[in-house]
Amino acid sequence: MTIEGLNDFLHSLEHSASLRRELNGCKNDSDLIDLAKKNGFPVTQVDLETSEESRKVQEWFRGFNINPIKR
Repeated sequence: MTIEGLNDFLHSLEHSASLRRELNGCKNDSDLIDLAKKNGFPVTQVDLETSEESRKVQEWFRGFNINPIKR
């Protein structure tokens, strides 16, 4: 499990039209994980869940105009 793998995968999606086309064929998390692994990114279901939790926390902080602590 590596959140860096997920971040690297997302970065590649931003810069690769062909990878985005493949992403359009993903119907669920499993398909997304398979696509990431097929392209050399070590992404797991836990990475996706952790990323979602992080997003929710950031949205909560933004809703109250509180900036989260950056490490």
